[in-house]
Amino acid sequence: MFKLSEKGAVPALVLIAALGLIAFLAVSSAAPFRDKLFAQLFPKPSSRAATNTLSGPISGPINPDVVPPSVNITYPVNGSTVRKNSTVNITANASDNVAVARVEFYVGGNLLCLDAAAPYSCSWNVPKPPRVRYTVTAKANDTSGNSASSSVSVTSK
Repeated sequence: MFKLSEKGAVPALVLIAALGLIAFLAVSSAAPFRDKLFAQLFPKPSSRAATNTLSGPISGPINPDVVPPSVNITYPVNGSTVRKNSTVNITANASDNVAVARVEFYVGGNLLCLDAAAPYSCSWNVPKPPRVRYTVTAKANDTSGNSASSSVSVTSK
């Protein structure tokens, strides 16, 4: 056994006692005390995301943009007639609380063209058959992926 006068004997005994206490607590039923002791001896690393603070300017919105843009077709007017075999300039107004990315123009459900800058417009060559009803739609998309649409119905003559 160790003599108390030998160098290193006391630290070795303290280390052995500490290890014995840790082993005892690991297998004992004193869970609250054990958990508290282990939390002090072996702290869990904290998440960097939770502890870091932001510095510098914030470049984007804190809350995501969920507001869709608004859009309305200004020409042709709903219920109007358009000349067959002519070119009609479809126009629309669009706005958004952040920014409008583009306006898509559809005739009969088919994409005709798109415009990424106001004033939003698209040229449509009206087919030759008379008395055909067409649905003209403008779909506005904002920079966050929200969209809204507006439609009018016109008849060729």
